Amino acid sequence: SNDSGKTWVYRGIAQGLCYEPGKNTYWAPEIIEHEGVFHMYVSYVRGIPIHWEHPRKILHYISKDLWNWELIAPIELASDRVIDSCIVRLLDGRWKMWYKNEADHGFTYSAYSNDLYESTLGSAEITDCPHEGANVFFFEEKYWMVTDPWHGLGVYVSEDAQNWKRCANI
Repeated sequence: SNDSGKTWVYRGIAQGLCYEPGKNTYWAPEIIEHEGVFHMYVSYVRGIPIHWEHPRKILHYISKDLWNWELIAPIELASDRVIDSCIVRLLDGRWKMWYKNEADHGFTYSAYSNDLYESTLGSAEITDCPHEGANVFFFEEKYWMVTDPWHGLGVYVSEDAQNWKRCANI
């Protein structure tokens, strides 16, 4: 019920997202569509933590309808403390993921995939300051990345989606 006297009816949640039994925490989903399949990469931590020292991972799910999901696997990344994935298809056809590696000062790391199912590790890419929530897009023949360093925005530009230069005064 809310202040206007209306009753809210809970209609359900997406199916197939349970990774482990119990009340667990999922956040920062990245959903992309490719060839009629939706791919979701979501940050996951077991339980409802009261501090940030718990292991975290990024889970990969697929769906045809955004309602019924199938777990593919946790993504093997640079550490057991990763969150905040962003996926972009590069001009050469490969897919690239950027994510926050909390085990290395909260820097942005990368991974590559040819098919969205199997991936290989990239490296640390944004290491000038700790941050989170990297978001990458292609605009005017360049790749742009926006991060949240907790005081304004960090904006970076790259010709190749690997070598980044921070933009000043943004």
